[in-house]
Amino acid sequence: LRRNPNYYLRAINEHGNIVVPWRPLESDNVDLHGPYIETVIYNVIKDDNEAVKAILNGTIDLLEGMNLYQNISQLEEAGFNITTALRLVFGHVLINTESSKPSANNTALLNASEFRRALAYAINKTRICEETWDGWAEPLDTLLPRNYGLWSPAYTGELPGDYYRQYKDLALQELAKLGIDDYDNDSWLEWNSSDPNSEINITIEATDAPSIRNIIGIVAESIEDIGIHATQRYVDFNTLLNDLFSGNFQLAFFGFGLD
Repeated sequence: LRRNPNYYLRAINEHGNIVVPWRPLESDNVDLHGPYIETVIYNVIKDDNEAVKAILNGTIDLLEGMNLYQNISQLEEAGFNITTALRLVFGHVLINTESSKPSANNTALLNASEFRRALAYAINKTRICEETWDGWAEPLDTLLPRNYGLWSPAYTGELPGDYYRQYKDLALQELAKLGIDDYDNDSWLEWNSSDPNSEINITIEATDAPSIRNIIGIVAESIEDIGIHATQRYVDFNTLLNDLFSGNFQLAFFGFGLD
């Protein structure tokens, strides 16, 4: 970035002289003095580690990226000012309520609200935020993140409860309503009290990326912790989209946002 000497970011210049009387930017007060910099050059660096090296050695002046949480301490120690904000983005687990599997007593379990609530109580979203994003993310129970302001029930406090952490007891209570329990005491749940092989297996599909593998690993562990087998399936992005649109999935992880 190269500063334009004809314009100043502040109401006074470096000599303390008033340049422009300052007023808040409002509809009747549009600052027509132009930009505060003369030139902006975008240097596209696809590798995050190379981007961090570039700002550390002075090749670039500003750096932005959702994966820079891994380098926060390094950049702060080097004297950089760090500004963070929640993105208008959320990752979510899609449940295919039309899937015929898994089933129990001729009932498609993913179409049963009790089973879906059990999954919600089981998945530890707080752990995902802490371990995958080093705490630089927040768990969500709504499609409208907190930084949507008054549009978000998470912001206004209107949500009746939360599914932020794993609530194992509540998950098992929901499954018990469907007759699902650990009848043979082997730590895996069965839907048939007289058949030890009537255990339940769910397949979770996602794209193959390091951060997503971490997320899906925690989702699978959370589900298995309540006694349901969870198989992880990783595919390319086009395959994931095709499976989503065709309904050829049970659970799938996907991201969506407006930024």
